[in-house]
Amino acid sequence: MVAPRHNARRPLRRPAGAPAGRPRTPAGVALAVVAMAVGAFGWAPMAAADGTEVLGPPSIPVAEGSGVATGGTGMHVQPATMTVDVPAGATVEQVLLYWEGHFNTGDPDSTIVVEGNTVDGTLIGGPTLFFGDVSAAVYRADVTALGLVSPGANALEVSGLAFSYRNNGAGVLVIYDDGTDAVIDLRDGSDLAFVNFAPPLDTTVPQTFTFAPSPVDRTATLNLFAASVADGEVRPNALDVTVGGSTTRFTDFFSSNAGAEFDVQQETVTVPAGVTELTVQALSVGDGTPNLPASFNWLASMLTVAPPPEGPEPGATAALDCPAGVVGVTLANTGGTGTTFDVFRGQEKLNAEPIAVAAGGTEAFTYQLRPDDENTTVALRAVAATGDEFDLSTLVDCDEAGLLATLADACAIEDGVTGIVVALANEGTEAGTFTVPGRDPVTVGPGARTDVFLPVAEGAAYSFEITGPGGFTRTIAGTRECQAPQLGAVQVCAQDGTGVVVTVTNGGQEGAPVTLAGATRTVPAGGQAEFFLARNEDDPATTLTATSPRNPDIQVALPVQDCLGVLAETQTTQPPAAATTTTAPATTTTTTPTAVAGTQLARTGAGVGTALVVGLSLVSAGGLLLLGVHRRRTAG
Repeated sequence: MVAPRHNARRPLRRPAGAPAGRPRTPAGVALAVVAMAVGAFGWAPMAAADGTEVLGPPSIPVAEGSGVATGGTGMHVQPATMTVDVPAGATVEQVLLYWEGHFNTGDPDSTIVVEGNTVDGTLIGGPTLFFGDVSAAVYRADVTALGLVSPGANALEVSGLAFSYRNNGAGVLVIYDDGTDAVIDLRDGSDLAFVNFAPPLDTTVPQTFTFAPSPVDRTATLNLFAASVADGEVRPNALDVTVGGSTTRFTDFFSSNAGAEFDVQQETVTVPAGVTELTVQALSVGDGTPNLPASFNWLASMLTVAPPPEGPEPGATAALDCPAGVVGVTLANTGGTGTTFDVFRGQEKLNAEPIAVAAGGTEAFTYQLRPDDENTTVALRAVAATGDEFDLSTLVDCDEAGLLATLADACAIEDGVTGIVVALANEGTEAGTFTVPGRDPVTVGPGARTDVFLPVAEGAAYSFEITGPGGFTRTIAGTRECQAPQLGAVQVCAQDGTGVVVTVTNGGQEGAPVTLAGATRTVPAGGQAEFFLARNEDDPATTLTATSPRNPDIQVALPVQDCLGVLAETQTTQPPAAATTTTAPATTTTTTPTAVAGTQLARTGAGVGTALVVGLSLVSAGGLLLLGVHRRRTAG
């Protein structure tokens, strides 16, 4: 508010224990601090408070915004100029001006001149008798309407401050909006401290800011104003910032960096994931030397911290690891909810199942280099469930003296032994000899390639370090995962008995043993096997469990056995037909009761044979797929 100059008279009071003398250095300097903890968030109106010997919420509405910019200057010499930089393109939402001074005669000065405008302030702290006959007071004014601050660099001339003892300085706080979200919390008032005085003047009251937790780390920014710190002298002081149970102390933080006896400081602190509060306190402290501790007046403290993310925020990066022979992909999610990723090489999907990444988490995916990847750009990409796509294209240039070692076959079998095949290639002009664990040295001529089989049990992790001349080293590592049986079930209805045929198919590259109801069958690669289980009419719904070395707990849900009603319906609606037999594929191993043959189990009556077929599906963690539940009637 702009108004004619005048001084507001307020009664002076001396707190209990206030000293009669002033803490002095040879230059007779006292310290006043304006501390503002600034983060990047919107301002909401707060209840009237301010405070004397404790900071409180402002007694005026505070604008919402994206961040805060600050500036300030000492005012021993007037006019003085303070500068404040607002991000280009931002909108200025609110401009608050603070000033503080000490007086021992007359009244504190409630007005100040900024850019030729006389501004009347509101007393937000004090007057408080601090030392001797000297008192301190703090004023604040909202000068937004003057239009003095705009995006970019701003210089504001201030003058007309007339405290009788000392004009310590002024600071400007600008709230701006650049379109991003932020939560800003402001406390202001007057909180004096000198460690050698009696309470409450010996220290300040810590200010604790609370906020919603986030699944990821965040950054908060602290902007602090300090007035009356002796220029050119060491007056020990500190700022303690406590977050996540850990306190960081910034020593001798205030040092008149904005002009004689005024500081404008800024620090950023990390707010760990899950943390919900931050505490800041300005301190007058000794440092174990003859230096006199600082005395100061804490005027304001502001915290700005990013709000917790709401949805998933996916990201992905890739890094070539030549010694390991891989491209390491890191899938990240800095959001507030989980998401999934798929990883592709061109159009080839590399992961069997979506890769889940929790809120605030990361997951690693490894692409094993192939023999033909050398000296090419591998077109890797990651696609998140959100639709975000990340180009992870990687130039592969790993050959040393023309030598290469890559994984050629991750699911090899040699003489009935499972393992992998590593391709050793030599693109140089001279023969090179490779050292391979468990094998004799392998010499590969120029322009040649030799494939080496290395035994690895199914499901086992492996790591083979391969070395060669010229310091060549490659590590081939991974887990052999080559058995991928799929589980399907059919429920068969017949006139003289019922049963369940469970068909197991294997889409893997080698046979996989499966056990169901005490019987074990080896399901050939690309083939299938069947298990028969007897069930009676009206048997309740049940769950079958099949096991395989890579899939220890495969659940198959069967519905209530209901065959007679289906049979009766079929007999009244279907003409008699000759019974048929379905022949199993050549790769099928069929096990049925002695009296029943074939994969379609049926009994005939009055020339009619009927079966109710139920398919069940479920994807297990181990990769076994159960085909989805459905029913169909077949007449035979």
